[in-house]
Amino acid sequence: MMDETLQSLRSLVEATQSDSVVITSSGAEAINHAVFAAYVDITRKTGKNHFVAGALDEAPSIRAMGRLQEMGALFELAPANQGGVITADSVAETLTPRTAMVSLSWACGLTGVIQPVQEIATICRQRGVLFHVDASHVLGRGYYSFASSGADLLTFDGEAIGAPPGVGALYVREGRELSPLLLGGEEREALRAGALYPPLVEKFGQAADKTLQEIDYFCMETTRQRDAFDALLGVPLFGDQARVPHLTAHCFEGATSDALAFLLAGEGIEANLGGGKQQHILHALQACKIDEPTCHTALSFKFGPDSDGENLAKKVASRAQRLRAYSTHLMGEVS
Repeated sequence: MMDETLQSLRSLVEATQSDSVVITSSGAEAINHAVFAAYVDITRKTGKNHFVAGALDEAPSIRAMGRLQEMGALFELAPANQGGVITADSVAETLTPRTAMVSLSWACGLTGVIQPVQEIATICRQRGVLFHVDASHVLGRGYYSFASSGADLLTFDGEAIGAPPGVGALYVREGRELSPLLLGGEEREALRAGALYPPLVEKFGQAADKTLQEIDYFCMETTRQRDAFDALLGVPLFGDQARVPHLTAHCFEGATSDALAFLLAGEGIEANLGGGKQQHILHALQACKIDEPTCHTALSFKFGPDSDGENLAKKVASRAQRLRAYSTHLMGEVS
């Protein structure tokens, strides 16, 4: 069963048999493994102690690198431009002769903007810097592969592909050294000690197979629903950038995002502000140097092939208008 799941996971990202695959308890563990292994394998051996994450990255990579800062390393964020993109030039400007690692999300989980990881991989390779990519928001949303990314390490959270909570994966390119995060036994090429729950591992492999089988259908139908949503609500934030098909972000002038999200949630409509392990949309837009009024009125929406983009857009527009009218009424009473 383990061999079958590992093969399914390799097929999902076009990893070779020579690439190592570590099944973890989550995407967060996989990211922490990548970051702390870089510290052990590179910083402690070579003295290179500068770590770089993307300004739009999520809590696991940023907090892991923040912990390294407490241990004497240096931590820096590569800035995003107003298009929500962390360019290769932006990353290059943060690199120094002491940079050990760059970690980046392949796509932003709130705006959906896809980052140019291949170009960044080239820069990192030229400078001798370890490059890690988290692919949680792109797998199954198009044809993305470990082989083509150019990354040394790739991670994702199993829930992102429909697996049950409690699994994630870390891929290690052939020839790359990687110390274990969890020590103890010699399981899984001695890269991670500890037992894995067999039924969960089996479901992880099944989710990977299902994701591969449904990519074309998912992308076509999800893009259609997202575009119908965007068409009724107007130009989305970052709509001129390459985006994954299942995510979009809009601003609602005159309606604060937290109030609108609360109103929508009360009617069973899910809108995402971020938070938790995910970047908050306010901070993400601020990192892109978007004007403050827009930052405070933005929400992210997620779609699947069975979504009804047109109907959802009508409901969101109606609730936003209701909130604007209510706000205007309150302001009139105050004045």
